[in-house]
Amino acid sequence: MKNAVLLAAVCVFVVVGSVAGQVDKRLVGKWCYDVPGDIFGFYSGLDCYEFRANGTFTETESGGFDFSGRWKANGSEITMPTPKYDNVKLNYRFNREGTMLEMGIHKYRKVPTDAEKAAMRKAEEVEKAKQAAIEAERARQAVAEAERVRAEQAAQEALVKFTDNRDGKIYKKIVIGTQIWMAENLNYNATNSKCYKNDERDCAEYGRLYNWNTAMNGSPSSEANPSGVQGVCPSGWHLPSDAEWTTLMDYVGGSSTAGKKLKSTNGWYVYNIKSGNGSDEFGFTALPGGYGYSDGLFHYAGHYGYWWSSTEDGASYAWNRNMYNSIENVNRNVGNKTSLYSVRCVAD
Repeated sequence: MKNAVLLAAVCVFVVVGSVAGQVDKRLVGKWCYDVPGDIFGFYSGLDCYEFRANGTFTETESGGFDFSGRWKANGSEITMPTPKYDNVKLNYRFNREGTMLEMGIHKYRKVPTDAEKAAMRKAEEVEKAKQAAIEAERARQAVAEAERVRAEQAAQEALVKFTDNRDGKIYKKIVIGTQIWMAENLNYNATNSKCYKNDERDCAEYGRLYNWNTAMNGSPSSEANPSGVQGVCPSGWHLPSDAEWTTLMDYVGGSSTAGKKLKSTNGWYVYNIKSGNGSDEFGFTALPGGYGYSDGLFHYAGHYGYWWSSTEDGASYAWNRNMYNSIENVNRNVGNKTSLYSVRCVAD
């Protein structure tokens, strides 16, 4: 080596045995040391040793030196019998990982063999494939979780909303007793329907107003429960009969207090310093859409709300339910079929 006196170092290098009848010259290890700047006084560069399975070692890339000799299986002693260097005897030890040869203060790094490089590449490929599989599974789980959340949200939304396929409008709905009611007024632009004072902003807030014939869409009067009259309602829904309105009143505790319980919690005008809003206890959210006449006049949006039934009272009148901001009850009255009232539909 480059220095006659070398200190002992760390662990033990193990030789690979030879095959019977053959000399096994396989390279089992190569360690190199980057000599920093003329550390020996006459040499700098890369200093390497190659160790083979037959117990020999050779110094390579040594800048002119050619140490060689034998290394002892399961031992730490390497004898350098080269007369040229006075048969210098060098002691080496390898660390436990077999990756570093220490020769005094000089740290030699192991240079992988081709087989070891191939094994490392394969191990890296295996690890990359493993990580790719993990990432793919995480992505699959993320997609599955997103799908589950979307499905759950859609299912929850389906419980409280539905879409009118005629125009794509989405309405809230609510279960009250054995009935499922729309939780807002119908806003389908049927022929002869009107916005309050012909203002589209009022349609957006209160829904449209319909005369009785438009609300019925040409169907005959019905007193049945359920009415069986789709009328102007979306598919799967129908205009409630007078009897269905009565069913609703009974379920919420009677018409004398139904107005307070069914009116929305905002939107109703104050009356005599008293709020006209309700408690909306059942989620019906009754809105004060006012009413209109065939002559084009409109009245009392914010004060009154009127809703048609499918049940007529003679040739010119039909039953309705109405609520005022000034009272807590729900009135049952007849109105002229030409009047313009709001519509609430009930699910079939």
